[in-house]
Amino acid sequence: GLKQRKGKVPPLPLSKIPTYPSTKSGKTSKKVEEFWRSEFATVNQEEEHTVPWIAALTTYFSYAILISVGTLRDMFDSMLSFFGWSRFVHTPPGYGKLLNDFQDFYTRRLYSRIQDCFNRPICSAPGAWIDVMEREFAEEQTSEMLLTGDHVTALNLSSYNYLGFAESDLEMRDEVCDVMSRLGVASASSRTELGTTDAHKELEERVAAFVGKPAALVFGMGFATNSTVLPALVGAGGLILSDELNHSSIVVGARGSSARIQVFKHNCPVSLEQRLR
Repeated sequence: GLKQRKGKVPPLPLSKIPTYPSTKSGKTSKKVEEFWRSEFATVNQEEEHTVPWIAALTTYFSYAILISVGTLRDMFDSMLSFFGWSRFVHTPPGYGKLLNDFQDFYTRRLYSRIQDCFNRPICSAPGAWIDVMEREFAEEQTSEMLLTGDHVTALNLSSYNYLGFAESDLEMRDEVCDVMSRLGVASASSRTELGTTDAHKELEERVAAFVGKPAALVFGMGFATNSTVLPALVGAGGLILSDELNHSSIVVGARGSSARIQVFKHNCPVSLEQRLR
């Protein structure tokens, strides 16, 4: 049920784009609450995050085939290079390699063949549903991909749109437009120089009041946020309890803090309690 429609048709109007059902007040509808209270919401944590053996077996087997065939082709290419028949351009003498051996092998023999699984272009707002543009290889022996002109509406499971602000029918759209017309799209400066606005101060005051603290600091999301802030919050002698599926920015920040790190199973309070004990 992920694919809803297919063909050379224009994107849905803003008012027709499917979104998560919600009430006018912004609260979750009863239909959604009933769904999450159903049997689907009571799946065991181990079952939910365990990859089925058939999926894991076929995936690893497919990678093994690509690696084996790619290795054989590289061996034949190396033999043909002695006769000047190699179709790959090798690194000229005196120049350093842009990629190490495995990165070069992975890019040529694996990624170029399955690249349609990654970096999928879209032609709609990155909301709960997105229009994915379909592509196909230009030729069998090339890695170039061309757009076909078709697109498929699919459920969005891989977006940074955590809070739903990218929805086309955002309830607070008018307020957002008013602030953007007054303050601009971006501050064009860091917070410590000219980038702090009254909206930043109001947000920090409300966050501090909400969590019951005297003050709060709000800054943009990014890799450097976790990787640089965590070492400032905890250091040697401290303890970090980290989810096994945490983002790499959190992992880098935790390692750079010199603190002791205990990893617990993803979203598993039992595993977390064991680490605490």
